[in-house]
Amino acid sequence: MSETASEDPIAAFMEAASQAMGRGDVEAAETAFTEAVAAAPSDPRPHGGLALIAMQQGDLDRAIAHGQTASALPGAGPEIHYNLGFGLLQAERPKEAISAFLEAYRAAPVRPEPIYQLMRLAVVPYEEGEDPADPLPLETLLRLDLYEALGEPLHAGPAEDFTHTRGWALERGAPWGPIAAWLMQQGAHNDREVVEILAPGDMHLTRSRAMGMIVGNQADMLRVFEAAPPIARIGKDDPVPEAGPEEVLVVRLDADMPRAEIPPQIIHGPRVLSLLGTMLPMLGPDPSLLLILDPMDHLGPRRVWMITPFGEIEVIGEWKATNEYKEQPDPGALPKATAIPADEIPLPLPGVDAASLKATLADAGLEGIGRVPDEGGGVYIDADAAGDQEEAWLGFLRRVAKWIPEGKASVARWRTRGTEKLSILRRGEELAVYTLRSVWPETQDQLDLPVAMEVQLLGRALFGAPKGPVRRSR
Repeated sequence: MSETASEDPIAAFMEAASQAMGRGDVEAAETAFTEAVAAAPSDPRPHGGLALIAMQQGDLDRAIAHGQTASALPGAGPEIHYNLGFGLLQAERPKEAISAFLEAYRAAPVRPEPIYQLMRLAVVPYEEGEDPADPLPLETLLRLDLYEALGEPLHAGPAEDFTHTRGWALERGAPWGPIAAWLMQQGAHNDREVVEILAPGDMHLTRSRAMGMIVGNQADMLRVFEAAPPIARIGKDDPVPEAGPEEVLVVRLDADMPRAEIPPQIIHGPRVLSLLGTMLPMLGPDPSLLLILDPMDHLGPRRVWMITPFGEIEVIGEWKATNEYKEQPDPGALPKATAIPADEIPLPLPGVDAASLKATLADAGLEGIGRVPDEGGGVYIDADAAGDQEEAWLGFLRRVAKWIPEGKASVARWRTRGTEKLSILRRGEELAVYTLRSVWPETQDQLDLPVAMEVQLLGRALFGAPKGPVRRSR
């Protein structure tokens, strides 16, 4: 007897079955699986093979019977449980299918197939001994941390499942099943798709106007910042320098300053978060990072990051809008908190053909600020280009407002010298222009966030600060 046969008494039968299946000889495969069952009745694999053959033959009852036998045996793998669940689903036995898919998930919690089937059956996967829970969305700072954790593994090779994403979740002590369910809802089925699908929604953070503070031990901060090449440390009265090729951040700190300041500058938010997140534990016993960010290449609200070695908080501002008479628009006209590319802001104009829109833009001298889709119905506007020619832009809006259907409205949005604006277009009404301000959300008024009170008060104070002049980053 060969060494392989002594280690696996049914290896020859399983190989014969595999070869027969490969050439489409179902009868020979069934014979090999049956012989394997006779040789090792407690091995789940040949029972699982017979279940597959029965499924191919359309015999659901026999497929389920073999699948149940296989899944009850020690060592049954995720494929066996999954195939049983699929057969039960075809047989319209959803409760039993859920149990089988849960077993498949628990046997291989990084595989996307069981998670997908459970979500189709309105079940969030959970580990044995856990309670079912709702899908758990990943907040911005967690997503940025996840992208960084996935960078090296994805560069090294293919990603067919959630191996590295689950490893990241477990390191953080986060419940994997609810996170996996949320990722599946976003359309991500493996580590690579997590980055490909989620990361574009965070592109507004890669070029942000930022300012803030770092709270820590002064001596430790001076030492660490002086030794960190990606950080340019300047003194209290020094001007903010131009960006260097390797520089990530400018920090203002000298011996007369109790806290380090992050003067207004344009940064790559994820890089700064990664850099300071690594350094934070070295900055004293209770260090904190406070960073205010305004998107530069997108339209979107201001946000603040408050980060300590024990956790991170993001607060996203709410929109307030007023016109020159201090009047406010209908709340339904206010933008959502989602950041959208500033050069692709939609202005819906239903029913208006493309030729008319192009001609009207040309008449206003605005040919270069908008893209009209071939089917018409609206314009995609470069918000900053519109703001640079605001008078002509407002004239264009007054003209196209006459085309809005009676009783309907359209919202135009643009940005003038860094200030976001909007106007509500209605037929027969005077054009009203509103200035948008990102304000601290009412839901956070209690100052009960899980960070130090000093940091929360600083965050509130800085959140209302104007956007100061900034240096250009590379």
